[in-house]
Amino acid sequence: MTYLDPLAAPFHLEGTNGEGVLVVHGFGGTPAHLRMVAEYLNAEGYTVNGPLLAGHGTSLEDMETTGRRDWLASARRGFGQLSGDSDRVHLLGFSMGGLLGLSLAAQLAVASLTTLNTPIKLHDRRQPLARVLKYVQRFRMWEGGEPKPQGEAARYWVQYEGFSVKAAVQLLDLIRETKAQLPQVTCPLLVVQSRVDESVRSVSAEIIMQRTSSFHKELVWLERSRHNSLLYDERNVIHDKVLEHIRRL
Repeated sequence: MTYLDPLAAPFHLEGTNGEGVLVVHGFGGTPAHLRMVAEYLNAEGYTVNGPLLAGHGTSLEDMETTGRRDWLASARRGFGQLSGDSDRVHLLGFSMGGLLGLSLAAQLAVASLTTLNTPIKLHDRRQPLARVLKYVQRFRMWEGGEPKPQGEAARYWVQYEGFSVKAAVQLLDLIRETKAQLPQVTCPLLVVQSRVDESVRSVSAEIIMQRTSSFHKELVWLERSRHNSLLYDERNVIHDKVLEHIRRL
């Protein structure tokens, strides 16, 4: 397999405390986006697995051939790899990865879940047009969007410059299906949302908080981070909150 970049490859960081964390990237992204938080958690003793979702990290043509079932299967395989060797497995999902985490948490014995800027509502009001557009246009480039991060985080900005329109329709279906599963999520839950997220409407975090059935759940707002908050200057806030969340058990 030829990757966009070596950092687009899946990774597995062996830990020492008997607990695992599955970190799942978002739509059009790669495991590189989660490398910094993964290395932070690994330094604290956790085994961290970062799967590459089907159709990602290679080419838009590959993305076009996959959908929500394939993405969920990729995440589930990563969970299986960890659960075989770990006493407990925690989930951390960024953007679409948070949707996959919610879906897995609704079905499996998950120790805890963290969602980061996970879409239930999107800013782009043209999204319903994707169901028609997929018949006349295969790919679209990202319009506007967030600036590339600076400093040490810049090397982890590994993602597609656009997306498959057919895959975008699958994302919309995944949002709809995951929303229906929210009441089945009962594990301890941490929801992190950027107020200035240009892709995900902040009400998404409130919907997740309201509709999940977790006894323990916490909502953390980020004030300055763009959508890919793991690569901006509030990432240390995320790191500390995630560690506090999974240690609370």
